[in-house]
Amino acid sequence: AEGQSTLTTDWIWGKYALLFYRPPSPGLRTVSLGYHFMWRAGELGSLVYRGRNDKAHSDYIEVMKHYDQKIVAVDAGILFSNCVT
Repeated sequence: AEGQSTLTTDWIWGKYALLFYRPPSPGLRTVSLGYHFMWRAGELGSLVYRGRNDKAHSDYIEVMKHYDQKIVAVDAGILFSNCVT
């Protein structure tokens, strides 16, 4: 039907593989290929607002969550290309 997507079953990384170092726990002076930085506001790192829209006769929930992934030490990993046949 129109507007429906089809299932695609393919490798996400294609013919690439990534070998990298991941430390047991993160730290300010700990080498790692990358880190996932997360804003720590509210419970579970998110702010939740609840409200009522009387005109629409509905309640709403608004959630704010901020995060970012950064590569911080490129020498802590290597990308292999065309390694899968």
